[in-house]
Amino acid sequence: MVPFITGKALASVLGVTDRTLVRWVTEIGFPKPLNVSDKVKVWDEQEVNEWLMNKKKEQQHGNDGKAESRAV
Repeated sequence: MVPFITGKALASVLGVTDRTLVRWVTEIGFPKPLNVSDKVKVWDEQEVNEWLMNKKKEQQHGNDGKAESRAV
């Protein structure tokens, strides 16, 4: 079995649109897809799972990935 998932299927699992997945790549460091063709992108399931687990660990340790604001 090939450990890849289409953008449409991944978006459905995560409850977002496939456009959101593409935006996440540039905005929040989501794993980059493999462009199979001009219209088909697939993501490596292992990379996505590792990214999600890292996000979970960050949240559990109080780091939501946002810059801290400091009073001046």
